Amino acid sequence: MVGSPAGRPLVTEVGNMQRRRISSRRVGCSRMGSRVGTAVLALAALFGPMAARAGAVAVQPARVLDTRVGTGAAARPLGRNETLTLPVTAAVTAGAGAVSLNLTVTDATAAGFLTAWPCGQPTPATSILNFVPGRIAANHVVVGVGAGGVCLAASQPVHVIADLMGWFTDPNDYRGAAPTRLLDTRVTANRLAAGTERRLSLASGAGYGSGAAAVALNVTVVSPTADGFVVVYPCGPRPVASTVNFRAGEVVPNFTIVSFTAAEICLYANVATDVVVDSFGWSTNAATLRLALPSRLLDTRIGVGWSAIQAVRAGPPASEGEPLTLAHLDRTFDTLAAERGAGSGERRARILRSLFERAPEPERRLLAGLLL
Repeated sequence: MVGSPAGRPLVTEVGNMQRRRISSRRVGCSRMGSRVGTAVLALAALFGPMAARAGAVAVQPARVLDTRVGTGAAARPLGRNETLTLPVTAAVTAGAGAVSLNLTVTDATAAGFLTAWPCGQPTPATSILNFVPGRIAANHVVVGVGAGGVCLAASQPVHVIADLMGWFTDPNDYRGAAPTRLLDTRVTANRLAAGTERRLSLASGAGYGSGAAAVALNVTVVSPTADGFVVVYPCGPRPVASTVNFRAGEVVPNFTIVSFTAAEICLYANVATDVVVDSFGWSTNAATLRLALPSRLLDTRIGVGWSAIQAVRAGPPASEGEPLTLAHLDRTFDTLAAERGAGSGERRARILRSLFERAPEPERRLLAGLLL
């Protein structure tokens, strides 16, 4: 389930979601999976350069809610369609208009979704993360602070953990707004096609104004036909980056802040999938917070931003004549790392040239650096 279009539940089949069970009794830095890692990296990129400035404040992450042990609320799961108020007192005392939270859910009894919004406003028909029994799910969000703080609600009973990471006090840096559903391809029956770009108007988002130049979005992929990725970016050249990564049949959200022009952003999927996009706030992109075209800083598979490409699995490269897919890229990079001994440099170069010849233009820019 990914939110409730027009306030009504819309159930989506969730496949391949219980491949590995993770203990839900130890949720912390050492036991969280890739979702939390993504959120932490996103937060570091967002707050790191400006922690000492007044408009955006980064703090030592503080656990402000854990319904498993009674921190910030009663020691019981958040009930179905029950609203929980999170005061975020430190941020309110500092005059924050929006807060950065890492939200985690665990011990779900049924598939569902979590919603976050500024208290004092109607409960929106949006979501910030999705969950299924037997798995821990997490996502980062920057949400406006309303009367009483931030409100949370779940469509099914689930334990909720919230860590406060920082806040914004300058509305030019970030201005939270009522979460608004901008796109749901399940409702329009017009899912993203593989390998195509989709332009999305932002004008219907609550709080949108002429001074806005960046938007905070929660992007959820629903029931993709195969493993793949979606990238959200300012319309123009498509960057070598990804916003959401997923396996076939999954429901996977990720929070992002994207600059834009002409009141629209672009989405690209490398496989066919439904996509849900919710807006959470806006920035002038002209104060402390500055956003640019996404660019890849780290890829341990191929040594971008890393000292070597040793920490990958071995596997066969893509065969000659096959169309290039994400799976081919993974297998090829794995094979590069496995090459050893005499002549390995020449073999690596031959594999890369073969890959380069089949790659679309944006990926060629990344691969070109490896061929030098």
